[in-house]
Amino acid sequence: MSRKQSVASRLNAALRKAWPMGCMLSLVFMCWAFFEAVHLMLLLVAPDAQQLRSNDHQLRDVALILAATIYGGIRVMMTHPVIDDAYYDWLSLTPWNVTKPLPQGPVHLVWQDALFVGFLMLLVSYRPVVSPAAIPLAMLVAYLIVLTGAHKLTGPAWIVYAIGLGLALALRGLWWSPWAALVIVGFLAAFSQVALRVSLAQFPWERRLAMLRASVVRDNEKREDVTKRSNRSLPPETQFADIRRLWPLSALHVDRRERLLSRGDFVAISLLCGTWVYCATAGLPPDEELRMLARFLMLAIPFIAALARFAMYAGRHPSSLGFIGRVATGQWIMPSYDVVYLAPAATVVVGMATYILLANLGAALSVELSMTVTASLLVAFLGGPEKRRWQLTCPTRLTSKPIGSKTAIEI
Repeated sequence: MSRKQSVASRLNAALRKAWPMGCMLSLVFMCWAFFEAVHLMLLLVAPDAQQLRSNDHQLRDVALILAATIYGGIRVMMTHPVIDDAYYDWLSLTPWNVTKPLPQGPVHLVWQDALFVGFLMLLVSYRPVVSPAAIPLAMLVAYLIVLTGAHKLTGPAWIVYAIGLGLALALRGLWWSPWAALVIVGFLAAFSQVALRVSLAQFPWERRLAMLRASVVRDNEKREDVTKRSNRSLPPETQFADIRRLWPLSALHVDRRERLLSRGDFVAISLLCGTWVYCATAGLPPDEELRMLARFLMLAIPFIAALARFAMYAGRHPSSLGFIGRVATGQWIMPSYDVVYLAPAATVVVGMATYILLANLGAALSVELSMTVTASLLVAFLGGPEKRRWQLTCPTRLTSKPIGSKTAIEI
């Protein structure tokens, strides 16, 4: 092999470590060529149709932004061990550690990514409709979102909240300029590389993944298949969890699995959601119809949170006395059961009271909505009673088998 061929083969191997498949590159270029061909055809057929030619470039730029988004997500999905069960199981049997390269390619950002993003920016820079900054911004945001999902599985939890806060700040920067948002996301991407190394240093994440597997509700056949083909250690309780999730035992079973989220996590999630709402609404233009729509969407959150909270508690634990039974017996209140209604009711009351108070004080719309969402979520997450205690002590009744579900007898 000549020296020139050797250099070319090494370059090709280096590019394949992080670049998308050749078909994706070809598809991106073909889409760009198609829209440009349509644009040239319109120039010849209808030289005065300015709006049509502008629409062609809008579609072209949207297609290129979509390609950057898909690439950013694929970069993590194809290389992170926690996303592929077979890859994780094989890698956990090897002496791999964070100081060695991952066999399926690097999860962290590499120079090959800059080449692909630069290629897309070059295509979009010819008579652009959107800012060229939208290409790297879309790629990095997709990369960070999927990477955050992987961090949720591997821990530590502070990485998830830090990236979530950084993305909220990037959303606020987007109201100023795409380049401002890109600068924020760039700093966030640099931080994510350090956080990724911290996470990979804790491989194979056995305890947290065992907890996650125990918390996921699967059909008996799916869980049995996963258990057979997996090396991951499961808590002893989960070995008998399948049959307890089948009717009628599911209605009587009290969930005693270890909690994945602490009260501190619930506080952090509530604050993060409020920050996202603030950043999303802080730059709204003074359009009254748009602001009314934002109010309607955000003020629906306390009601949705209240319904979700009640469904999580009482979905499989209905009252032993229904409405007709309470009327017939004259027992309108059952304190040991009706305490479950307090937190959902408080969620709505606190959320609406917060909004009305801030509106009367003349606060900005973004502050009103963000504080309303934060307050209502805090009550929904932290309000009593404790779920396991309530399910053990409440007067409940056994409901009929849900449609399509299996029974313990069938197993």
